[in-house]
Amino acid sequence: MLNETPAGELDGFVENRPPDLVAPSNDTAAGELEGFVENRSPVVPSDGMVSDCIPDQPHLDIHDGDPVTESPTKTRTGATIAARIGLAGMTLVAGIYLGHRILVFFEACTEIHVALGVGYLIGLGMALVCLAYFGLRARRRYGRLRSVERFRVLSSRVRQKVTDDKEERQVRALIDEFVANTQRNPKADLRNRAGRLHNQLSNHSDASRAIQELEDFLLTELDGTADRLIERCAAQVAVGTALASGIFDAIIVAAQAVNLVDGVSQIYAGRPGVLGTIRLLRRALAITIFAEVAEQATELLTDAVATKAAAKLGGRLGQGLANGLLIGRLGHAVKRQCRPVEAIPPTSLRVTTLVNSVLNLARHSR
Repeated sequence: MLNETPAGELDGFVENRPPDLVAPSNDTAAGELEGFVENRSPVVPSDGMVSDCIPDQPHLDIHDGDPVTESPTKTRTGATIAARIGLAGMTLVAGIYLGHRILVFFEACTEIHVALGVGYLIGLGMALVCLAYFGLRARRRYGRLRSVERFRVLSSRVRQKVTDDKEERQVRALIDEFVANTQRNPKADLRNRAGRLHNQLSNHSDASRAIQELEDFLLTELDGTADRLIERCAAQVAVGTALASGIFDAIIVAAQAVNLVDGVSQIYAGRPGVLGTIRLLRRALAITIFAEVAEQATELLTDAVATKAAAKLGGRLGQGLANGLLIGRLGHAVKRQCRPVEAIPPTSLRVTTLVNSVLNLARHSR
């Protein structure tokens, strides 16, 4: 077929080719040839796919509007997978250890009486069912919250004065959204504060000033609410684990850890990203395991001391204070991760604050 094609048709085909497909002549200048190579359009094969010769461009993340290269994404994905595997392994080890402790307590109870062992299992089963129910409910509430990770990064950059106009506009948009959500808060005081802040923000467009006003009008009040919740949970854990035994101290710690994560995240109406959530879960699991290890250490200390009553009382008090401090530290870690703007300086629970909270709890329980 090609041999039968008239020469004129072939000449017209060559003449009508697009300029980017016409080969340059021998007398073309070197500069023109370089311009020809640099400015030519990409060749699109018949299957519609762009040729591999085109250099890869960074894709645009629709959530933050910044160019994102592939290597940080792959690194973050790998870190997330590693964190999930680590959490799963830690959960497995904790389950084996706590299951062994349950078996030990059950055998000790059955040696006294079979009914006591059965009652122990029934009470333990009911406690675990309640813990699972409240944990699943908190998981649903937590999952409906928005991640504040991008907010925290941008606000930190604004404070360091390393942002451009685009990032400052994003910060203002995030602040406006946070204020609008707070205006729907059930508490009238927070709604009034959010309304005053909304009027204040409408007078300027400075992102750094907006962050400071957000701190003064809303975040300071939310910090006080979160601190009171953390102190109350720490005091309840300190008293509960000092009195409980037989794996119930670990259940108390786990229940209060769930309560803290759920309560603090609801106060700030935000949650950390996937990696931040995994770190919080890993820390909560470690505290739960420590509660049972401290229980076992208290028993060994009591058996080794001659004055068993004083040793048991001192061991229980020390165990309760240690568990209370750890759950308080967990609460402040949740607060730092859920707060949309990083606190300067970061706060933590002190021993004197915990003791005062325990005394206040004892006075209010009368």
